[in-house]
Amino acid sequence: MTNESTSCGTESCGTESWSDERWARAILTLFTEADSTYGRLLRTESAVEVLEKLLVERPMLRQHRAVVERNFLESQLGAFEQPAGLLINTDAGWPSQLNDLPAPPIALWWRGWGNLRQLCGKSVAVVGARAATNYGERVAMRMASELADKGWTVISGGAFGIDAAAHRGAMTAGATVCVLASGIDVPYPASHSQLIDSMATTGVIVSESGLGEPVRRYRFLARNRIIAALARGVVVVEAAPRSGSLGTARAADSLGRNVMGVPGPVTSETSRGVHELLRANPQMALVTNADEVVEMCGLVGDDLAPIVDGPHDVRDALSDIARRIADHLTPAPQTVVRIAHGVGISAMATMTGLSELLIAGLAQNDESGWRISRVGMRPTAR
Repeated sequence: MTNESTSCGTESCGTESWSDERWARAILTLFTEADSTYGRLLRTESAVEVLEKLLVERPMLRQHRAVVERNFLESQLGAFEQPAGLLINTDAGWPSQLNDLPAPPIALWWRGWGNLRQLCGKSVAVVGARAATNYGERVAMRMASELADKGWTVISGGAFGIDAAAHRGAMTAGATVCVLASGIDVPYPASHSQLIDSMATTGVIVSESGLGEPVRRYRFLARNRIIAALARGVVVVEAAPRSGSLGTARAADSLGRNVMGVPGPVTSETSRGVHELLRANPQMALVTNADEVVEMCGLVGDDLAPIVDGPHDVRDALSDIARRIADHLTPAPQTVVRIAHGVGISAMATMTGLSELLIAGLAQNDESGWRISRVGMRPTAR
């Protein structure tokens, strides 16, 4: 049996070392949800006490503890190629930011080689539409790869579209965290089984659903709140107006996390939700690359994105008068008086501006007068 301390810093997977509290939380993940009455009781009571109340109301569940002990730990957890186990709120590897949730996970089942707490200490969630466009997938993959290259962990939900692109991009340069809406032994979507296994080789796969639990529609919403809580910020790359990823963004906003959106074509339905999110929430930021994401989520003053600048023009350094004169000059020579009259300034100011243009190589002078140089000519607008 693999030792859990290898990665997430919990007790050994061996049944002999599991405390009553850990057992109780393991069983509760199989028969309750974090936002249920029993899950809410965990804020003030131990899992052992909550489980006993559940068993009083549902006595047929008493037999399942033996099943959990015998099968889940000895078979399911031991069947993974990577370390696997159960993370609870008293473990060293438990990400404390999960406690910001109104209903924190009862526990997190996990598998993988990464340390969840360490990975999520400097992390960004990249989420979006399942029916993503090629544009959206390219942006997500590039952004995730650049974030990983800068030492940031990318978190997502393992779904089709933007999620998968973000995970793949992150794995080109670092680790990724995948939060499933099913048990960690039930890859969803099934066609992503190989991708999810690959993520576990460098990162961590986690779920609050018990082992063997299938996907349920409501579990996607529950999964999204965990993604929002784990990360310092959430980037929505593409989303239709009713996309679940907008729910992740709203959950992140309610928790005080940074919320960002990537702009897309105004004609694209998959970008409409992002645009409406940004328009309705001025405090949410528009981002186009990893540098801008890091500026939002990193340390204030230390992680500023480079200033976006276009091609430099020699005219950029000119005074206002010199630029006005340059616009007035032609290939045909003109006198200083004519230039001054055309620009509407004094002859003395004109001479000062012409001298500036001469030094910059934008004007030339001879006995016939002043003319624009070949360097100063701009292409004719079409």
